[in-house]
Formats: sequence, structure tokens, C-alpha cells
Amino acid sequence: MQYSKSQVKKLNENFDRILLEVIDDSFVKIGGSMGPVIYYYLERKNFIQKKEIPKKTKQFSSCLKQIFGERTEYFIKMFIVKKLYIEIEESLEEIKNWSFTDYVKDARKKYVEKNR
Repeated sequence: MQYSKSQVKKLNENFDRILLEVIDDSFVKIGGSMGPVIYYYLERKNFIQKKEIPKKTKQFSSCLKQIFGERTEYFIKMFIVKKLYIEIEESLEEIKNWSFTDYVKDARKKYVEKNR
């Protein structure tokens, strides 16, 4: 069965919304009010608006590293990734050397394929 571009676009928009909700929720669970601080830093230092995060995952991850350092960035990134896979009801396979972007691309692909 063929799916229209508009159907796939809607699925991608839904995934973007889910990802942003997961990020917001993760920030609350990890550090309470750290979300607004990170979003402020993203906009002021990296010129990325919150709504752009799903399309600019590499820059988002880099911003986390700038703020928190490599170890804490990894913890936050994986916390978000685990919550994302739970939210889309997919199993997560941790793969060595995968970036935040790799996980988000994989989750997006699984979400779109499952919901077509």
C-alpha cells in the first residue's frame, strides 16, 4: 500500500511532538527547572529554537555537552533516548558509538513504519 507524502509528513510531525515532549519530561525528571535554562542556552548561543531540536539533534547534543560535559551529556542523552523508545513502544538496542542523532533517526524510522 502506498502512503501519500502528507501522511508520512503527519507521522514525522507527530514524532517531532513526541520527541519534544520526551525531552521536556526528561529535563523535569532529571533536574526540575533545567529545561528553560537549556532552551535559553540553545537559542542564545547556538541559535536553535526548541521546535527545531527534532531536525537539529546533533546541535542539541553538542549543546548538552557544552553545558554539562561529556559524561553528563551521555547520561542525559541516554535518559531521553530510553524514554523516547518507551513512548513509541519500541525496544531499544544500545549500540556502541551511536550518537543521539543515530538513536533519534532509528526511533523515527520505527515509529513511521509502525504507524503507516
